[in-house]
Amino acid sequence: MSTLRIDNFQPSAGGTSFGIEGIAKAYANIDMTTPALRSSENVSSITDNGVGLYDVNLTSAMSGAEYPVTGGAQAAPGGDFVFLALHTNSAAAAERAPTASRFSLYTHGRTTGAHDVPRVTAATHGDLA
Repeated sequence: MSTLRIDNFQPSAGGTSFGIEGIAKAYANIDMTTPALRSSENVSSITDNGVGLYDVNLTSAMSGAEYPVTGGAQAAPGGDFVFLALHTNSAAAAERAPTASRFSLYTHGRTTGAHDVPRVTAATHGDLA
């Protein structure tokens, strides 16, 4: 098997050049109400750990547990504003610290508590193991 090594890539018509370091190493689009994984890359599965609390399990592990995760969540039923906690430290989920192969998502309404919302997205960057 051959190995293709690339430090930068650029669209064939020219334009912005991108470094490999800037590419998301995993992403997930989750429907917590079903629950279902709509689309993903480098995600083997999701785990429902209770209302609003999910683990995203990575196919290929990161090099350690200190990688960044960004994400967003759809409003809760009734339009309540939803907070998305990544690697949550909430009292209900204090044990969900990130590992090299898993990160946690926790959705909580501003006034209505934890919610399983229809759309949560998350992506991570960093180095794969």
